[in-house]
Amino acid sequence: MITELKKNPETNPYPHKFHVTQTVSQFIKQYSPLCVKGEWLDQETSIAGRVFNIRKQGKNLVFIDIQQEAERLQVMCNSNNHKGNRNFEELYSTIRRGDIIGVVGRPGRTNTDELSIAPWRA
Repeated sequence: MITELKKNPETNPYPHKFHVTQTVSQFIKQYSPLCVKGEWLDQETSIAGRVFNIRKQGKNLVFIDIQQEAERLQVMCNSNNHKGNRNFEELYSTIRRGDIIGVVGRPGRTNTDELSIAPWRA
C-alpha cells in the first residue's frame, strides 16, 4: 500500500511538514466550553495525533479517534463535507490504527455531544 501511495505526489504517505496550530490538550481546553451539541464553530485549527480507533457509520461517516500524549480527540469525517481530490472512501480506507495524521478543520460537538474536529479538506 505504501508503494502505491508513493507513486503519486498528492498521496505521499510521508509529507515533509504539517503545520500544527495546537495540541490535542490545548484543543480540548479551548473548545470544550465553547462548543454546543450539534454545532460547529467557524474557526479553523490544525492538530495531529496517532490514530487510536476508526469507526465507520454507513457510507457517509468515518469517526477517527486520535491520541496525543494522554489525550484523545474524535475526528468526524463526513462525505458531504469532503472537498478533496481523492474519493472519500478511498482516502479514509488508507488510514490505519497507529498512523500519525494531521487534520485541518472546524471544532464542534457531534449530535451525541462528543467534542470533535471536522476536517474541511482532505
